[in-house]
Amino acid sequence: DTRSDAWEHQGTPLAGYGVGLPLSRLYAQYLGGSLHLMSMPGEGTTAFLHLKRLRQDAREQLPFWQGEAQK
Repeated sequence: DTRSDAWEHQGTPLAGYGVGLPLSRLYAQYLGGSLHLMSMPGEGTTAFLHLKRLRQDAREQLPFWQGEAQK
C-alpha cells in the first residue's frame, strides 16, 4: 500500500488519522454486513457490527496439519 509506505517513510504513524472506522465499515460491507456507531458526549461510543451467518453447508473444514515443512 503506497499510502502506508509514505507515512512509514516519514516516521509518522498512521494511527489517529481517522482511517480505522471507515476501513472497518468497508470490511463489514464486503462481508455482507454493516457497522453502525452510536455516540453520546460524556457517555462514550457503542459500535454495532452485524455480519451474515454462514449456512451450515457452507462451512469449509480445513485440514489439520502436523509436521515440519518439506524442502
